[in-house]
Formats: sequence, C-alpha cells, structure tokens
Amino acid sequence: MSRLVLVHGDKGGVGKSTLARAVLDYLYRKNRIPAVYDADNRNGQIHRFYNSVLPVNKVDINVRGAFDEVLDRVAENQKAANKVNVFVDLPAQAGNSVDMALSELRLVEALDSIRARATLLFVIGRTTDSVSALQLAFDLFKDIADFVVVKNEFFGEANRYTLYETSATHQTLVDSGAKTLLIPTMWGDTYDTVDKLHLPFCKVAESDLPLSTKARVSSWLSKCDAQLATVDAWL
Repeated sequence: MSRLVLVHGDKGGVGKSTLARAVLDYLYRKNRIPAVYDADNRNGQIHRFYNSVLPVNKVDINVRGAFDEVLDRVAENQKAANKVNVFVDLPAQAGNSVDMALSELRLVEALDSIRARATLLFVIGRTTDSVSALQLAFDLFKDIADFVVVKNEFFGEANRYTLYETSATHQTLVDSGAKTLLIPTMWGDTYDTVDKLHLPFCKVAESDLPLSTKARVSSWLSKCDAQLATVDAWL
C-alpha cells in the first residue's frame, strides 16, 4: 500500500517544520526515500535543509489544482514495483486549501480507488485553537487517514497538554486508533547553529561543528527515532 504522508499543524509556530525535518531525516537514514513535496512557500524548511541530499519538489497548494500533482504521484507510486510513499510538508494555516483539494479531487474516493491511504501527522500546541484545528483536520481526513497527534516538548511535557487531554477531540482521536508522539526539544544554541548552516540533521556528524554540538544532535535524533519507530508502519 502506498502512503500519502502529510505533516500538518494549522497553527504557526508549533514545531511542524521541525517535525517534518525529523521524519524525513528518519526515513533518509533508513534509505526509505519518499517523493517529497514542500508546500510551505513562506518558510520552506524541507527544501532549504534537504534538497542537498534528496530531490524536494515545491508545490503551492494555495493555487487551485496544485495538489493534483501530489495525488497523481501517489497513483504512480502505487503502480510501481517498488512502492514509494509521498511526503508533503503542509504550510501553517493550510486548512482552507486542503479542504478545497479534498472537495475538488474527492480525495477520499480517489485514494480508496487505488487502495492507498494517508497518514496525518498533526502537531498541536497547548491552546484551544490548536485543538479546534485538530478536530477540523480529523473531520476532513478521518475516512482516509491514520492520525498521529504530535506534542512538542518545547511547550511542556506531555502531561501539560491539558486542554487537549481533557477535550472531546482527544477521546475521538483515541477511539479512532490515533497514536501520540512527543518530540523532544533541542537546546536552543544547538538548534540555531544547525539552522544557520542549513544542515540536514543527518549531515551534522560529518560536519566541522564542535563535538559537543554533534553529540547534542545525535542524542536528539535518537530520542526522535524512538518516538517515530512507534508509527514506522505509517511512514
């Protein structure tokens, strides 16, 4: 089965791009290279960091019809002997554009017709708005996607997401079989150093950066990998 892996998080600043980089890095190091699309035209971190090690396509989903290319790529990969998943990093506040693509392409029926399925990695914050955005995404994708709710440790430990944990949305996701991940935080100075050099996480070990920086990135990746391994079958 071919997968359409979507990284979503309708609120800006929740850590969506960091998660997208961590997932892509995880797959790259396992030599499971997906067809990659960076739909974040304002802050396209996937293209900036990973186009040097693998092909990253840019797509503007705010343009009507742009998502057609992504769906066609899923269909092509589904027919291939060696199936390759399609990975899309969506921009913040992509809800309206995604809704339009779902409606116009009849995405539920389209994926079902080729026996493909989606994975929705949704990064949440600790606000009511973030929970509401997750509920909207679930309502849109529930028939075609396996859901992974992602908490960012930068905003607090897993048990600090009380607005989500006590919401009806949480219970709905649990009942649907959704899984939850906690993405660890990376020390700010280390994160900024890697960011300035436009380095993929997987290339930090080969760089001229100080050993302490390499060690911090390696430790962070190990923690991320342990989390992502729990949803490996959906990636």
